[in-house]
Amino acid sequence: MWLLDDQEHSLAFEDMFGPRPVELTLLLVIGRDSGVSDSDRRRLEWRSQRMPVNSHRIHVVTFDDVLRDLRDRLDDFRTYAMPPAR
Repeated sequence: MWLLDDQEHSLAFEDMFGPRPVELTLLLVIGRDSGVSDSDRRRLEWRSQRMPVNSHRIHVVTFDDVLRDLRDRLDDFRTYAMPPAR
């Protein structure tokens, strides 16, 4: 985050990320579902909602959350990308 913030006003930054201001989405992937209790989930969700980093929200998820999300997106893609039956 420091480097992005430090370089934000450079031409190289604008060439790479487009015109300012740049909107960031931060993703922190932690462990597996089996290692995260319900209490941990509530605490991580609270932190995601209330503790931004440099004004950006951090989405905290497990590897299993990422896998579920990708599978859901792939299923959606398959559903809408399939040609109609004849």
